[in-house]
Amino acid sequence: MSAKIDGQIEFIEHKTICKHKTTVIKYISQRFTYYSEDEWINQINLGRVSVNGRKIHMDKEIFPNDELLCLLEKIDAKEPPIDPNYSILYDDQYLLVVNKSGDIPIHPAGRYRKNTLLTILEADISCKLYPCHRLDRETSGICLFAKNPEAGQKLAKQFQDRKIEKEYRVFVYGEFPEQIVLEGLIETDPNSLIRKKKFLNQVNFPSQSKQDLDFDSSQSSDSTNYSNPLDYRKISAELQNKKIDKSYAITIFQRLSFREGISQIAAFPLTGRIHQIRASLHSFGFPILGDKIYGRDEKVFLQFIETGWTKEFQEILGHSRQALHAYRLEFLHPVSGEKMKIISALPADLNF
Repeated sequence: MSAKIDGQIEFIEHKTICKHKTTVIKYISQRFTYYSEDEWINQINLGRVSVNGRKIHMDKEIFPNDELLCLLEKIDAKEPPIDPNYSILYDDQYLLVVNKSGDIPIHPAGRYRKNTLLTILEADISCKLYPCHRLDRETSGICLFAKNPEAGQKLAKQFQDRKIEKEYRVFVYGEFPEQIVLEGLIETDPNSLIRKKKFLNQVNFPSQSKQDLDFDSSQSSDSTNYSNPLDYRKISAELQNKKIDKSYAITIFQRLSFREGISQIAAFPLTGRIHQIRASLHSFGFPILGDKIYGRDEKVFLQFIETGWTKEFQEILGHSRQALHAYRLEFLHPVSGEKMKIISALPADLNF
C-alpha cells in the first residue's frame, strides 16, 4: 500500500510481524536489507517506523506478534532482484501467452513495483495487458494475458467455470503413488507459525486411488508416455453444475518418474485455490523441493524473511526455488473460439 504524509512525499507501507524477542533496529535492518543500519536509524528518528501503532526508538525491545510498520519513500524503496527472462509462446491482437522464469512476480505487490512480469511486458510490447490468472513468484511456466478488457472477461469466465485445463509439473521428496486424487478444503494451517500457510483438510474427503479412476490411453496431452486421466473432463463437467464451497479443492496427481528419492509428478488442478497444489502435496506428506513454506522445514521461511536467502537454505530444501512449473494450458480463444493448447517445456533448473 502507499500513503502520503509529510506534505506530498509518497510512501510505501511495509508491515511485518515479529517472530522472536529482539530490538527494533536489529530486526528491521536484517528484515529489510535495502537500507543500511545507519539509514534505518535515520528512518526511526524521522518517525517512520512504528510498533503496534506507536512511534518508537531504535533500542526498543519487541516481542513475538508485535506488528512493525515502516514507511519508505517511494523513490527509495529498492526492489529485490528478479530473473526478468521470459519467452513468448503465443501472440495475437487479443492474447499474449508467455513462459516466465521462476523468480518474478506477475503483477505489482508488496516490495515489487517495477520488477514484475506485467510491468516488463507492457514496456516491451507497448500494450496494456490484463493478467488472466495468477502464478506464485517462484512458479515458472505459462502465463496468460489478454490485450483488452473484453477478452480478459471472457477468459476469466472460462477460469471461473472451470473450463480451462491446467497441468503442472512438480518435484517432491519420496516415492509418490502412481495415481491419486486429493480433495478437501483449503484452510489456514492452525499448526504453523506462518500466517499465510494453508493445509488440505480432508475430513469427509477421502483420497482416491487409481482403482477409482478410468483411464483412456488414447487421450494424451503431449508426446510423453503418460495418458491424461479421463476423469479430468468428467469431474470438471460435474463441478460446473454444482455449488461448491469457496475453499473446496480437488487435484488429480500422477507420478511420471521416480529417481534418487525424488518423484516427478503431473498435477491437474480442477479448482483454483490459493496454494492448492503446494498445500495438498504437503498435507499428503510429499513436500515440494525448494518450497520455503511447504517444503521440508517451514523454519527456513521464517529465517528467510529476516535474513534473505542463504546457501544453507538450499541445502535444507533441495533447490533454490519451489520446483513447480505451469506446463500446459488448454482454453478456447475468447474471440475465434479456437481450441488453444499451450505447452511450456521444463526449464533447465528443474532437470533433476
